[in-house]
Amino acid sequence: MKRRNITWHLYPSYLLITIVSLFSVGWYSSSTFEDFYHKQATKDLTIRAKLLRERLFVVEDTGKIDSLVKDIGSGTNTRYTVIDNSGIVLGDSQEDPEKMENHADRPEVQKGLSGEVGTAVRFSQTLKKEMLYVGIPIYSDSLNGVIRASIPQTEIRQVLETIIYRVITAGLVIAILAGGLGWLVSQKLAKPLQEMRDMAERFASGDLDIRLAIPKNEEMGDLAESMNLMAKQLSERIEANLRQKREIEAILSSMAESLLAINAKEEVIKVNMAAEKLLGIKGEKVLGKSLAEVVRNTELQELARESLTHDIPIEKEIELYGQTEQQWKVSGSPLIDAHGENIGAMLVLNDVTRLRRLERLRRDFVANVSHELKTPITSLKGFIETLLEGAIENREDATRFLHIMAKQAERLSAIIEDLLALSRIEQEAEAGEIDLFDEPVLPVIKAAVELCRLKLQEKNLELELQCSEDIRARINSSMLEQALVNLIDNAIKYSPIHGRVTVSGTVENGEVLLSVRDEGCGIEASHFTRLFERFYCVDKARSRKLGGTGLGLAIVKHIAQAHGGAVTVTSELEQGSCFTFSLPSISE
Repeated sequence: MKRRNITWHLYPSYLLITIVSLFSVGWYSSSTFEDFYHKQATKDLTIRAKLLRERLFVVEDTGKIDSLVKDIGSGTNTRYTVIDNSGIVLGDSQEDPEKMENHADRPEVQKGLSGEVGTAVRFSQTLKKEMLYVGIPIYSDSLNGVIRASIPQTEIRQVLETIIYRVITAGLVIAILAGGLGWLVSQKLAKPLQEMRDMAERFASGDLDIRLAIPKNEEMGDLAESMNLMAKQLSERIEANLRQKREIEAILSSMAESLLAINAKEEVIKVNMAAEKLLGIKGEKVLGKSLAEVVRNTELQELARESLTHDIPIEKEIELYGQTEQQWKVSGSPLIDAHGENIGAMLVLNDVTRLRRLERLRRDFVANVSHELKTPITSLKGFIETLLEGAIENREDATRFLHIMAKQAERLSAIIEDLLALSRIEQEAEAGEIDLFDEPVLPVIKAAVELCRLKLQEKNLELELQCSEDIRARINSSMLEQALVNLIDNAIKYSPIHGRVTVSGTVENGEVLLSVRDEGCGIEASHFTRLFERFYCVDKARSRKLGGTGLGLAIVKHIAQAHGGAVTVTSELEQGSCFTFSLPSISE
């Protein structure tokens, strides 16, 4: 339905009331004037008839009445008629009495004959006009009858029409003036309402800082004050809601836990930044979509459905298999609104892949330490028991057993020393107690090579050293030397007799790269991710045979991290391996 301006609600009503009022006043005035004029005309005719009656009192001869009447009525619009008590016309100012019919049946005549003043308005058959008649009785010595005075009704109508015309003209003028005034009043009333409407639209669009001017009109002023108060309260509430929303957004964004909320239809309604990162999604793109579209994992979807129907939180660990294996700890709890109704569910996801991996590493480490320590201890215990049982009497066997025991003790000591060294490196790195100095790396490489010289000679290995004297880095020379010794020692162990070990130092892309390459059996790529874990061995039997503790590469990794660098490996089966120790250059 089309809505109209308030002016068109007020103005037509105002104009209609004005017109009806003017019409009523005009009609009443016209009726009043008509009645008044009839009364005045009747009164005037009565007076004229009475004046004629005074003249007739002195006329003794009835034959002279007609001439007297004609003489008095000449030059006027008033018609005079004298009628005797039998209805015979004795005289008439405009007609011949002898030709006129008996007037005894005329109402005004009958009234006059009865002694009263009679009036009548009717069509005159003699004059062929509508006339106003007034008849009065006359009693004299010579005449008893009625004197009748009359005037044409057209004269009265002409006067009334003139009055009505003037009334109508005045009414029209008043109506026009009242209409204009009404239009101005309507506009004046509508203007503040239109301003309030415009302000209300601005309020609705969010512009709540503006305020309405207060009209002097009490009702409009109250309305404007109420709207201003409403805008102020809305502004305060919106600001409070925005502040609360920002606080909630900040809290959700700062959460380490991944949060994902769904409604009762399993549609996503909220995702925080941690969840976006964990799930690899964009929050604004997934809102309103079903959970099945966002996360394609049946276990998570099933847990979400259970959370929608349960009143208590549900926890479960979920494994995901993709490019990398991941483990999530998911907590699902129902969302309850202010009325106590379940409107959805909140899913809190924690990526526990690293935690579970560390737990596995811890278990493996404990198991490996136990195994590595148990082997030499068991060997020592066995040989000691054998000697105590009498083998000590056999000098040759006793000597052989003691050599084996010494070797196992050395292995046990090496494991303990490596464990202590690894622990010390970790503690010093965490405490920031490792001192780094700007030094050339070539002397450190040479020192590490010299420490491994005897082992190189035992296997007749050729060592090639490639490093410029100008290469410098911020290093702890003793720790770097230990790392290089471990790498060179590994290269020697896994190189074939008469093979070659290459140690090189280069600068690439702002990094100092120290590489140790061998020509041994190589390592499968599947072992690369775990190669630097404690006690991890590609071939445990071969590693134990070669005398490794399983901690050398782990020590190298932590030394590299303490220097702000890293250690990487490249390898091909039966082609050899290359371990690269990277350090930040001096410019960094």
